[in-house]
Amino acid sequence: MKKILAFFALLSISCFAHSEKADKNLEAVVSAHIAEIKHFYSQLDGVWEGELHSRELEGDYPDQAYQRKFRLIIDNQNVYILTDVEGEWREYAYDYKIERHATNAVIFAQASDDAWVESISMVATLQDIDQLKVLWSRAVNNFLVQPDAVDARGFFQDFAVLNRVKD
Repeated sequence: MKKILAFFALLSISCFAHSEKADKNLEAVVSAHIAEIKHFYSQLDGVWEGELHSRELEGDYPDQAYQRKFRLIIDNQNVYILTDVEGEWREYAYDYKIERHATNAVIFAQASDDAWVESISMVATLQDIDQLKVLWSRAVNNFLVQPDAVDARGFFQDFAVLNRVKD
């Protein structure tokens, strides 16, 4: 305990001994380091791949778990989502929007035609520079079909840990 107190006493004395120039240099170093950390953790752009673990919460097959390969591409404000269908990547083509905040992003889209509406929302957060965790929700409504008919309505929840695909 005495060693710890002595350390802090020496540290405080050395802090008072620094000149204003040294303090400004220290502030500059700390500011640069903080900017570097913010830059590091805001690196959401890239190609991400992993396995999506899904569950239909309400619909024809409630609580039936399934998995599928999943690819997320983030390029500035452009977002592309692809799933593996029988060994081929197929785009889940919607007009996705992305809102970013530091290490996180919310990605969303809505689509419809004459008899069907789908809403998608995805929350993503960086685990580290090469790993992204994603929670994906979908609501589908085939509103011209009777509610109890097959594929009439569905709510889906998905989770994935995606790895950055390196060039």
